[in-house]
Order: sequence, then structure tokens, then C-alpha cells
Amino acid sequence: MKKTFRKRYFAIRGKIPPAVRTEKSMQIGAKLVECELWQEAKHIFTYVSFSSEVDTQLLILQALRQKKKVAVPKSYPEGKMDFYFISSLEELVETDTGILEPVGGFFRATPKKGDLILVPGIAFDRSCRRIGYGGGYYDRYLETCPATKIGLCYQEQLAPVIPAEPHDIKMDAVLTEAEWIWR
Repeated sequence: MKKTFRKRYFAIRGKIPPAVRTEKSMQIGAKLVECELWQEAKHIFTYVSFSSEVDTQLLILQALRQKKKVAVPKSYPEGKMDFYFISSLEELVETDTGILEPVGGFFRATPKKGDLILVPGIAFDRSCRRIGYGGGYYDRYLETCPATKIGLCYQEQLAPVIPAEPHDIKMDAVLTEAEWIWR
């Protein structure tokens, strides 16, 4: 069921024209940086956007300009990942999968209460459930993460109901270009 669901919403997201995705990403970013949670956070943990995901590169640059510490993920075998602080996008290299990650020699970041973690996904619902890419990286990482979890997606990625399982971690909020959805 999840595989079919994932495939369907991945196709929906992929059909959004690039120029429209760019505009929507800018709207999402503007809403986020106006939010009190963003303004008060000293640390922003964020994915580095890939393919048709909500673009986070402008958010990374904005956070750095605002003197926030920015941490991005690096994945490891067995479905594990950790976040590392960066000071510029130039510190990232493209992996075999095409995803930008920190190379090495960076300080590992540990999220705390009051920090924000921006989470990618294939689809979200109004109960703040998320369906990711199927590797479980974020669910494992978020299991003990005290930071505020915000799923970023386009309005088209909102599903009526996500087929969630007990190990699936809910977001604290989901943000689209049109609205905030709070748990």
C-alpha cells in the first residue's frame, strides 16, 4: 500500500512545472522565516533539497545570513544519518545518488528543544503524518529528536490520509505555500 501511495504522490509532485515549484518554494520559505519558531531558533536542521522537493537552499542561505547555525544530513549504511553544521553551500558535495551532503571534517550537530528540523517527504496529511522515500532514515532519526519537526511540501502533496504505521513519526507542523497545519 505504501509503495503505491509513494509512487502516486511522487508522480504528482514531479508534474508540478519547475517554475511553479520555484515560486511555491519561495512562498513556503517566506512563511517559514516570518514564523516565530524560525525567528527564535538558533539552530536550523534541514535537508538539502533534491529533484522536485521544496527547495531549501535559499532557506539555508537565509539562516546563515541571520547568523543561525545550520546543520544538514549525511546518510550512512543501514539507514542511519547524522546532521553536521555547515557554514556555506560550498561545503557540500554530490553523492552517488545526486544528493548534496557534507564531506567530512565537520562538527556533528545534536538537535535540542527550540531548534527546528525541516523534513522532506513524498506526502503529508492534515494530521501531520508523513510518508517519506521508504528508507526510514528520518523516522529513525526523529524518534528521539526534541526539535520542532516541520514537514515542507507543496499543496498538491497533501493527502487525505497517510497510511501510517506505529514507527512513523508525526510532524509538529506541515507547511505548504498556502497554509500551516499544526498537530
